[in-house]
Amino acid sequence: MTLAAYSHKRLKHTLLLLIAIVLTFSVSAHCQNMETPQDRLKAELIEVMDDVKSDWNKGNYDSLKFHWDINDPAPIYIAEESDKIMTDWSQIEDYWKGTDNWNEWIVVDYYNYHVKRVDDNNAIVTFDLRFDVKLNDRPKPIGGDNRGVVSLRKVDGTWKIYSWVEAPLAAITYMRKLYELNVREGVEPK
Repeated sequence: MTLAAYSHKRLKHTLLLLIAIVLTFSVSAHCQNMETPQDRLKAELIEVMDDVKSDWNKGNYDSLKFHWDINDPAPIYIAEESDKIMTDWSQIEDYWKGTDNWNEWIVVDYYNYHVKRVDDNNAIVTFDLRFDVKLNDRPKPIGGDNRGVVSLRKVDGTWKIYSWVEAPLAAITYMRKLYELNVREGVEPK
C-alpha cells in the first residue's frame, strides 16, 4: 500500500469516526430534550394550578368554578380554615363568596408539585402552598404554610378539579416549626 493510499484510508476512517461521534451526541441531546408523557401531564396540571392561583391572587372568586368539573354532583372541598367539609356546589360557592367578604386581600403560592396519573383521565396533584391574607376584621395580615391534594379529571380534553383538600400540619408539629424558626441566628451552647 502506498503512502497516499494509506493516508486516504486513514482520512476516511477519521471522517467516519467523527460522523459517528457527532451522530451519537445529536441522538443523546435529542433524547435528553424529549418530553415524556409524565412531563406533559405535569405541565398541563401545573398550568391549571397556576390559573387557580392567579384567580385567588386577583380576587376573581367567581372564576374559580371554571377550573372545576361543574357536572360532578358531589365535589369535595376542604379548606384549612373551615371546620366543615363542603360536598355540594352551594356550599363551595358560598365559601368563595364569603372569601370576598372576609378578606381585604389574599396572596397564595403553590409549589413543590408531585403529580400522580391515576388513569388516562384522572390525576392527583400534591403540593405545598403558602398564603398571606389581610382579614377585614384584623389589624395585621397573617400568613402560613400548608399542603394540598387536588384530584382532577379530564373533561372534554381539559383538566378539571373535582376534589380540593388543604392539609395543615397538626398543631403540635406546626408549633414546633414556629419555635424552630424563632431561634436567634448563631446561638449555640458554649
